[in-house]
Order: sequence, then C-alpha cells, then structure tokens
Amino acid sequence: MEFKNPLKGKSTAVKILVVIGIALLCIAGVTLAVTYVLQTSTPVDVTVTGGTVQIPVTLSASATNMPDTDPLTLTATVTDAHGIGFVVNFYDGTTVVGTATIANVGGIYKASVTLPALSLTEGVHHFTAGP
Repeated sequence: MEFKNPLKGKSTAVKILVVIGIALLCIAGVTLAVTYVLQTSTPVDVTVTGGTVQIPVTLSASATNMPDTDPLTLTATVTDAHGIGFVVNFYDGTTVVGTATIANVGGIYKASVTLPALSLTEGVHHFTAGP
C-alpha cells in the first residue's frame, strides 16, 4: 500500500506553516487523527474486440485407395476442446456429402461420417471438412 505525502510539491513556506501548526497543536495537547483514504485511479483504456478464433481441422479417411464396394469413413479432428459441439460439413469438392457434430471421443475431439459402399463414383475425390 502506498501513501501519498500531502505536502509533496508544496512550497517551503506552506510546509513550515504546517509544521508550526502541528507543533502548536501538540503544545496545546491536541492529538491529530490522520485518516488515510484511497484515491480513485487514473483511467485505463481497454479495447475489447469480438474476434473469431480459427480452430484448425484435420481430415483423415479410412482408406485412400479403395474399391467402390467399400464404405468410406471420413473423420475431422480438432485439437481444441472449444470445437466440441461445432457442426462439421464434409465436402467432396463443393458438394456436402455428410454432416456431423464434434464430440469428445476418448479424449479426442472429432466428428465422423461414413459414406456407404457404392455411393462414390470411380476416380479421385477431393474431400475437405469445415463449416
């Protein structure tokens, strides 16, 4: 706790008058009671912005080369628990092929969809996961 000196910055004449006044009061037997109070601080400006935190998503597939007779499971994983409850869309190019909600599964935050056998055409598919 810091106490402010009420005489700080005052002229020497004022300081002498205060000391003489206190001495006279002491001689007269008057006890001075000093009360210390906190002053209000100077303002501190804080700017708060409503930002968006990007949560990275990692996508994995149960297979990267497969016959069209096998199902394919796509799994989106996040490392941040703040991702729990978010809905993830799974895309084949720009087409949504599935939607799932991120959940804590054994300490891993993930969402998965399984595309049934014969649901994909032959060829290379470019899958992504995101909002």
